[in-house]
Amino acid sequence: AGAGALAALLLLMTGSDSTLVTTVAPFIAVVFLLVTSVLLIWDLKQPKRFVFLLMPWMLNKRSWLAIGGIFLGLYSAIAGVWFLIGAANFLGLADFVSVITILAWPAIPAAIMTAGYTAFLFGQAEGRDLWQSPVLFWHLQAQAVMAGAGVLLVAGYLIDLTGGGFPALTWLAWALFIGTVANLLILTVEYAGKHSTRNAAVAAHMLTHGRYKRAFWGGALGLSVVTAVLALVGALVENLGLLAVLAGVIAQASLLIYESVYVKAGQDVPLS
Repeated sequence: AGAGALAALLLLMTGSDSTLVTTVAPFIAVVFLLVTSVLLIWDLKQPKRFVFLLMPWMLNKRSWLAIGGIFLGLYSAIAGVWFLIGAANFLGLADFVSVITILAWPAIPAAIMTAGYTAFLFGQAEGRDLWQSPVLFWHLQAQAVMAGAGVLLVAGYLIDLTGGGFPALTWLAWALFIGTVANLLILTVEYAGKHSTRNAAVAAHMLTHGRYKRAFWGGALGLSVVTAVLALVGALVENLGLLAVLAGVIAQASLLIYESVYVKAGQDVPLS
């Protein structure tokens, strides 16, 4: 979600039509959307019911599992068309790059909801109070910026950009820095304050002082701080070099560690 949203913002704000924006970013979005969809279907107790997403009249309109599937489908369609246009232009088959500018507008809200619908889905997970945080939607947006900017920085460094690659990489480095700082601030608000229920408080204590404390402090917080520092330095220097790759990779590791222990801590608290 973050890769597509940031590519759209980069296009609209700077006019960059580099290969990173027109082809690589939507390709990354489509690949990970495909992986997400496969995992979501595989996780269902009755996988065949995913076909209900293709039949709107069969959907439970009060379930964010179903509503989230709609946003995933919408974002997949936009990113897919975006990639096909970019690929056609890259191969010299056609030039419809101007259409991507039009697609960028709906891509942003679709990406926002793709990244954030889990907050509403978790809000329906009774008994998992840690997941029902009022800041979760905004936390997911910050994490999407981190993940998207990080992977695009790595991709941008590895490919030969056209159309002004350096400004694009600098812009992405600032995006990674801002997203990481937002992630750290939300983590502070979430775990330094009080929780509304004992269930949530016990789960939060498990993260910060219990069985997951090393992963939380060293992975979720420690690696995020390292990411922010590297991203800031990379945004300020003239040659990003390996700083972009390091910051981008470390951002993914930090998020993966946090999401893993966050889900586990929410589930580990006894329901009775």
